[in-house]
Amino acid sequence: MLLLRRNVRYHRGGTDLEDDSYFDEIACAEDYREIGKDLEEINKSLLFHKIEVRDGYYYGTQFYVEAEHDLDEYEYDNDDCHYYFDCCRSVAYRKYSAEKRKVIRLLNKLAGHWGFQEYVCVGRFSNGEAFYELASNPRARLKAAAIA
Repeated sequence: MLLLRRNVRYHRGGTDLEDDSYFDEIACAEDYREIGKDLEEINKSLLFHKIEVRDGYYYGTQFYVEAEHDLDEYEYDNDDCHYYFDCCRSVAYRKYSAEKRKVIRLLNKLAGHWGFQEYVCVGRFSNGEAFYELASNPRARLKAAAIA
């Protein structure tokens, strides 16, 4: 799972960022709208997935990728593939794999442009909650690989 989260703080001026930083709701809403416009254009080119920007669980914003037709989870036969995707089964599966790689590239590009940070899941609890850490931490990546 790729989780990209953005925390927004704006600087009013002055010498010390901690003393003069604040959360600007209007600027955040404008950024949110601009990211949404970028995602509308991207979603037009996607066949199997849909990317949205959503509020973070506690704070910030995050990208959310929904598989509208998940070929990994559900078995599509040749007739289904012709009905939904207008191509045979083998071509649909190749397109699906290529689109997954494309979505990851696009998310990384958008994340760099808008200042998002990547998080990885390092723990899951029996009640469904999860614990995330920044992906830039090598230990967090190892933990994420161990629980995957």
